[in-house]
Amino acid sequence: MVSNLKRIRSMSYYDDQKKKVQSVVFTGPSNSGKTSLINTYLKQKFRPNYQNRIPGVEFSSKAISRRNSLNIWDTTGCEKYDTITNYYYRKADVVILVVDASDKRSVSSIRHWVSKIKQHTRKNIIIVANKVDLLKKGNESYVKEDPNYVLLSSKNVASVNHLFDKILRTISFGNE
Repeated sequence: MVSNLKRIRSMSYYDDQKKKVQSVVFTGPSNSGKTSLINTYLKQKFRPNYQNRIPGVEFSSKAISRRNSLNIWDTTGCEKYDTITNYYYRKADVVILVVDASDKRSVSSIRHWVSKIKQHTRKNIIIVANKVDLLKKGNESYVKEDPNYVLLSSKNVASVNHLFDKILRTISFGNE
């Protein structure tokens, strides 16, 4: 059994079966597609029109291998839950900032979100510009070509899997 003291220090720990459990936190503006990205990864299928039922934070877990497991925390983009989400930033192994690539306001909030996250953690931040499928030909993407951004659509299972492969490499148990 994992002691409460270990959980307070970090959301990474070894469970009863000596499986390494690490945590990833998804955050960003409301309606950027955080929950859709997570569900596409977990179910290996896109589900349109999914609505978060619980405000604040939702939790999922996925076995990566016999020795590794990933806890996934899906936070809301609402400011009134900042106190809760700030706690998860501090305890995460990596933070995924998701913005809507087709929404100028969402993309322009990247600096604000990165600053907010960095106030609570020194862990890696991966910036994801989601909903690239909504960018129409000829329309300017609000996301500039930047090697630090991952551009994808939660409708594309392969690109979502690629993101999670990057997450697993970042927290260093992707090849076990």
